[in-house]
Amino acid sequence: MNKINRKFIVLIAIAILLKIALFLYVACSARQGIFAPDSKEYLGSGIILVTEGKFATENAKGIYTYQFYRTPGYPLFLGILRVFLGMPLIGIVFVQMALTVIAAVFTYKAALLIDEEIAPLSLLIVLLDPPSTVFSMMLLTEALFLFLTSLFMYLFLSFIKKKRIGSLVLSALVISLAVYVRPIVYFMPVAMAIFLAFAFMRKSPKKAFVNALVFAVIIYGLIAPWHMRNIKRFNTNRFCSINNATISEEWGTGLYKSYKRNKDPISQGLPPVAYYCNVTARCLFSLFTRPANFKYFDNRVITVAGKVFSYPWIIFWMSGLLVGLSKMKGNTNLYFLAFMILYFTSTTVFATMWGSGPRFRVPMVPFIAILSAYGWHKLTRRSCKC
Repeated sequence: MNKINRKFIVLIAIAILLKIALFLYVACSARQGIFAPDSKEYLGSGIILVTEGKFATENAKGIYTYQFYRTPGYPLFLGILRVFLGMPLIGIVFVQMALTVIAAVFTYKAALLIDEEIAPLSLLIVLLDPPSTVFSMMLLTEALFLFLTSLFMYLFLSFIKKKRIGSLVLSALVISLAVYVRPIVYFMPVAMAIFLAFAFMRKSPKKAFVNALVFAVIIYGLIAPWHMRNIKRFNTNRFCSINNATISEEWGTGLYKSYKRNKDPISQGLPPVAYYCNVTARCLFSLFTRPANFKYFDNRVITVAGKVFSYPWIIFWMSGLLVGLSKMKGNTNLYFLAFMILYFTSTTVFATMWGSGPRFRVPMVPFIAILSAYGWHKLTRRSCKC
């Protein structure tokens, strides 16, 4: 084992120990921190889903209101752990923390498919990512969704390298599950059809078309039952109603048609093109540069330490990412990673606008990690030659 590998093993061990230390602090002194505004609704609807077979919430009078706003993936996850396994809430948080570690392992395995030299740093970037750690300590979708996106990334990169249709099918199955957890990937089949056409059209247009069709049919076939449920229950052919809160022209919170409802003092009065350029740039800056906030755990030392670490860490991975993006010419694997970052970035800003922050960066972390590690690998090789 060389010195570089030893250093990475030590750093990886430290990263895991930091996660465990934060978990132990939350378990012993800050259990209130595991609850976000959405947590109780996730938990309540998950328990009802498992015990009653209905995706609904229950009011004080015991009357059920069927859920249309949210999707059932994460509530089902909570319900299974809570009801079937009898797990306490802090135990569920531990499972979520473990899922972030597994996501880092999938990232490592995915990086090995590209270049084994970038795999350790890719793993480390995911493990040390503050937003992933913070939100895994809360009853929110982030940890489960991160696990699914990292698994999808590994399976799809396996498909690119080995050209086995089985890997493509498995990656589509994973995205199908992910749609039920976070609907942000609802349009992934359309996006992936574009990427598959780009990646394989020159070599084999027929294969590109078949691969895109297989991917789309599997995903939309598996989410069709939920559409049917909503048609029957709410008389509408929509997957969920969360878009009402994001892209509604009148009271939505997303970038879509936001010009008419703009109340931002900085951009008020600007013509439409200037307004959208201004707001989009600020949202992108917020999405990629805002640090995770450890305030939820009500400890000033942890909050300050988190901020002190987060800013240099953002500079570190961002520097590698920018170099990686500039050096990916002709590499289909890296194009895929960049394409996924673009997908999550555009859908996040489009749907959440001012809400674009570290929480929405979490699903991108595996893709960012490998590209950033690739960038740093290029930089270190260049410095060694000098």
